[in-house]
Amino acid sequence: MADETQVTEAKSKLAKADFTIDFIDPLFAVAIHIGFVEGLLNEHWLHERVFPHTWADFANLALFVSAFWTIVASWVGYHKSIQSKPIMGQRRFVLDILLLALYIFLLLYFRDPIAEAIILAAIFTLYISWDFYKTVEYSDRYYNSAPVPSGLVFLSWCFAEWLQPGRHIHLRSEAITVGWTAFFFVLIPLALLPLSGSDGGKFAFAAIFVLANTIYRYDKGSQGTWICSIPFKIFIAAIIGYLVLYHTKVLCF
Repeated sequence: MADETQVTEAKSKLAKADFTIDFIDPLFAVAIHIGFVEGLLNEHWLHERVFPHTWADFANLALFVSAFWTIVASWVGYHKSIQSKPIMGQRRFVLDILLLALYIFLLLYFRDPIAEAIILAAIFTLYISWDFYKTVEYSDRYYNSAPVPSGLVFLSWCFAEWLQPGRHIHLRSEAITVGWTAFFFVLIPLALLPLSGSDGGKFAFAAIFVLANTIYRYDKGSQGTWICSIPFKIFIAAIIGYLVLYHTKVLCF
């Protein structure tokens, strides 16, 4: 009798997970559709039915491609995650809906590097919340018989694991997300620099967004080869140091 109950519960959980996938997947397509129709298709060169022919056109197109790549990489990462740990609670499902809304805004505001940096930082912040509730749903895999920590304690453990790998090895994947979230927050004041809105600045930020999202996905499968390395942390610290000096007028370049 107990075995039958367990089988029934397992089938119920799988059915719920399948429903979540069936509901979320079409919303990715909707987000991309809205982004194209209300974003890229409003570019003047598409209305004129010509190819982009100015540096400004190519710069904006590069930013749109970077936003589009973020969504595609997210879709792939989402499926990899739920294959091993299907969604069993409502909180991750709600966060998925919020993330899809942010993906739409990412495509709508693609011409503005500042807006893109802020939205990406918000997206990665939600990734942290998503990871936390994943550990809550699968607490036996993450915490064994220990109590589930609060969100702030979880965040502190992940931050500690990022800074000093090995302190909370069971949260390495989640620590990788925290590290990349810190990186995207550092990009916000960088995007406030005067040159960020120029064509060259847009190309630079498009390249940064694509590389960062690509390496993040690579890190998730390689135990944080990049973000957990000492050189990358020094690189982030150097950017922060430069921004502090620049915004305090110590540096003027």
